[in-house]
Amino acid sequence: MPYGFKYDRLAGTREMVVHPNYLVVYRVLEYVDVLMVPHTRQEYPSDRFESYLSTSRQ
Repeated sequence: MPYGFKYDRLAGTREMVVHPNYLVVYRVLEYVDVLMVPHTRQEYPSDRFESYLSTSRQ
């Protein structure tokens, strides 16, 4: 059910709320690739995360 959650703020990713204080940011390839689990008070998306997304495994 990886497609059951909403599109994220960054292209190609999705997010689901797993706890009132945490999100799971992931993308669906041939598998589900979990990119980060930010706290909801954390600045997101940040420049640091965008640079990680561009360099993470494809």
